[in-house]
Amino acid sequence: SNFAPVASTNGYTFIPGGLVLQWGIVASTSQTGTTNFNIPFKAGVFNVLLTSTCSSSTNHANGMYVVGSPALLSFDWDQGDRASNQTGFYWMAIGN
Repeated sequence: SNFAPVASTNGYTFIPGGLVLQWGIVASTSQTGTTNFNIPFKAGVFNVLLTSTCSSSTNHANGMYVVGSPALLSFDWDQGDRASNQTGFYWMAIGN
């Protein structure tokens, strides 16, 4: 690959066997949106995990959702029943 791994808040690394692991943080109070991967996947996205972030332990969303199938460049998301303390989410994706 022409990309060097990036170990930062929004980063990626290569796993032996041709896999790519990517991660990031989205700061958003929007209900829905689209997030670009840090680098494009070449063949497929196997899984995207989302973990919501909140400013307190009360009044937050019950779930985070990937909407549809992730594309090689991005994924669409929905912050469930987003509430006033929802501040965004962490994401992690694996593919090749």
